[in-house]
Amino acid sequence: MTVVKPVRVKLKSVIDTYDGQPETIEMDIEGQLRQNKDTHYIRYIDEQEEGQITTIIKMTQDRAIITRSGAVTMRLPLQKDVIEQGQYENKLGKLPLDVRAQALHHHQAHGEFHTTYELLMGGQALGLYTLTIQYSEVGK
Repeated sequence: MTVVKPVRVKLKSVIDTYDGQPETIEMDIEGQLRQNKDTHYIRYIDEQEEGQITTIIKMTQDRAIITRSGAVTMRLPLQKDVIEQGQYENKLGKLPLDVRAQALHHHQAHGEFHTTYELLMGGQALGLYTLTIQYSEVGK
């Protein structure tokens, strides 16, 4: 049985491109939590300079997939200590990416998802990304 609940999403993303000061992005927005057996999905929509972007994070016990659609398209599969193939696409074109998750945790009881992953292109490291999402049911 699928259960969908409105949630408050607090997101913190730290991007370290190895060339100076890391960039921190924080958002506090409304979204949805969808539960289907052992799989959980967080969905939210945000406005970026490029336009509106819908993000869905699919989480299971040991894997996650971050997909974005709209002004940019992205697919990042995450599994700890495994190099996965992803992609990023914007108006300039499509980029194949390798993704290596160094940490991946989903604590459903605490409403928290956390991952640290490295993006690589052509074997070269582009940066280290840390994403922490806290979510709580609206009205609780």
